[in-house]
Amino acid sequence: MREVLNWWMDPFMTTSVGVGRLPMPSLAFVGDRDVVHPPATVRQGADRIGAEFRVMPGMSHWLIGEEGWEEVAAIALHWLEQTVRVEA
Repeated sequence: MREVLNWWMDPFMTTSVGVGRLPMPSLAFVGDRDVVHPPATVRQGADRIGAEFRVMPGMSHWLIGEEGWEEVAAIALHWLEQTVRVEA
């Protein structure tokens, strides 16, 4: 959390994911009422790293702490079930 909130204090960008697509499936969520990281900004980041992009209607910035967080969790779990293969 510290790295996310204080990215500007990291002059060497040690928490950066770099340039281009990530080598693994990724999912980016944003609330349609988020004024901290608006949907357009999150879409640009998702496109940059090759992530799927989902907008949550009626939600703002702190998706896991807002009313409706259960839907966010359900979508994330469904995405994981459909995307990630677990090998024993």
